[in-house]
Amino acid sequence: MNKYQEICNGVYGDGWEIAEFSEDPEHNGDTLAEYVARELSDSEECDSIDEAIQRIFFAIDELEQVQMALVKAKAGGVA
Repeated sequence: MNKYQEICNGVYGDGWEIAEFSEDPEHNGDTLAEYVARELSDSEECDSIDEAIQRIFFAIDELEQVQMALVKAKAGGVA
């Protein structure tokens, strides 16, 4: 676990630890935590605090876009 994942591990979720992260999608349960762990990983070349912050900003933006699409779908009658 790198230092950016350790920071995340200190605040994310309910007892989930990034140290449990595996590349095998069948091994993990919290896919959002997996996504964050992967984005902050050394293998994804997250090599500075600025890079880690930027990756989380991008992830938040993407999630907000998904949220707005779902809100619009609901307003359009999707149950």
